[in-house]
Amino acid sequence: MKNAYLTALCLTLMGASKLVALPTVSLSKVAGDSSGALGGGAFYAATQFEGTFTTFCLESGVGMSIGTTYYYDWSNVVQNQNDAISLGSALLIHTHAQGLFGANYAAWGGATGLQQAFWYLENEAGGVNNAFVTYASGVLGAALLSDANGAYGARVLNLWTNSNGTGDRQSQIAYFGVPDTGSTLVLLSLALGTVVCVSRRRQR
Repeated sequence: MKNAYLTALCLTLMGASKLVALPTVSLSKVAGDSSGALGGGAFYAATQFEGTFTTFCLESGVGMSIGTTYYYDWSNVVQNQNDAISLGSALLIHTHAQGLFGANYAAWGGATGLQQAFWYLENEAGGVNNAFVTYASGVLGAALLSDANGAYGARVLNLWTNSNGTGDRQSQIAYFGVPDTGSTLVLLSLALGTVVCVSRRRQR
């Protein structure tokens, strides 16, 4: 938890600064477990600092290209909409990342079903109220669509075409409880070493 806390802190500080170039990431499809014609996840996100982990799309109407290098930051919201992810989505990405769906994953539609569930819970086109949504609703009840605010270790991986966090591309949901790769102190020193911080606010 200490490493995760330090990583989150330094990335938050970096996100507030446009004088420090954001780290880079490229995405690839998960062979045999991506949503095909839907154009969504599952994807492998190969990041500069947090290693490689699985992500799914949060926005059905924003594009990105497989294999292209983007810049990224972490937050609790889809930055280009200032839209917080739901607690239901947070529960689903956590459960998927921990491998806790078991045989239900395939039975409920695999990556296609899970991607449709994320879009449904985030009120995006292409969303489907399916078995994954039913599962999340059963666990969370009335809190299903409330703001996650980092619950279940879920965060938004915001993708950008420019190193200063502009030119938004498809935002991804990911489980943030990824192993620390030893870069925490490097990132923290970069963030703390910046004298002037310029905040970016985006309107809906």
